[in-house]
Amino acid sequence: MKKKKYRSLNEIYEITDPMEALMVDLDEENEYTQNHEPQAPFDNIHPSVKDALQSPERLQWQIAMQAEIDALEKNGTWSLVPRPNGKNIISCKWVLTKKFDSNGKLDRLKARLVARGFTQIHGAIDYKDTFAPTLKMVPMRLIFSITAGLNLELHHIDIETAFLPGDLDEEIYMEQPPYFVRSTIPYNVCKLHKSLYGLKQSSRMWHHKLHTYLEAIGFRCLQAEPTLYIRKEHTNFVIIGVYVDDLPIASNSTKCMQQVINQLKEKYPVKDLGPMEHFLGIKVT
Repeated sequence: MKKKKYRSLNEIYEITDPMEALMVDLDEENEYTQNHEPQAPFDNIHPSVKDALQSPERLQWQIAMQAEIDALEKNGTWSLVPRPNGKNIISCKWVLTKKFDSNGKLDRLKARLVARGFTQIHGAIDYKDTFAPTLKMVPMRLIFSITAGLNLELHHIDIETAFLPGDLDEEIYMEQPPYFVRSTIPYNVCKLHKSLYGLKQSSRMWHHKLHTYLEAIGFRCLQAEPTLYIRKEHTNFVIIGVYVDDLPIASNSTKCMQQVINQLKEKYPVKDLGPMEHFLGIKVT
């Protein structure tokens, strides 16, 4: 691809006719435009709310944002209360994302309400511990190796709104979501009862909730790797890896695997993606 050519000062000063100088600039600009490909549709996968609501897809973005608010309210994430005195009130923002399938085609529009965790105060006020284990490539390769060696079934499930079920131990207040402020009580704030994306302790609360439930339905966490869980029933077994809200599930029994997926669906909104095709940028065949 040809790079844009810039004229030196000597070349500029050699041109005395203003119209001639303008024509030179236009010729260079046309050459630059012709040699550069237009932007791909997935270049701007995180548009701002202002741009999204002025785009041809504004109706779909509005539906996605409303769906997020409905999910949060249905989950009992907060209750609106009068603004308390002497309390830290954190802010929040919308994060919009265009989701594409494996072929690069637009799959869906996703809106997430995210708390601005950097406005939280560490200590006894807003949060204490934040650490949560996450599946890394070494244990993921172990799952792939066991699946290939024992000819297991490998499925991929996604737990939607994963961070939301986590119960909070701290008392946290947040401003009302932008574009969804109640007109009758605009100065009230959200008292958070459950975890929210962006909070410092969200990942820890979610992992604790999922860990407790997996143990309740018969899974055992490996001591050497806290993101791997196994459940054995006679000669059948199921292995689960936990990468935040993405769960690879391997088993030598279709019946046992489906039973586990159904148990997860009873507790969380689960999207079963079927046999694994892609995970963490790896194509699975």
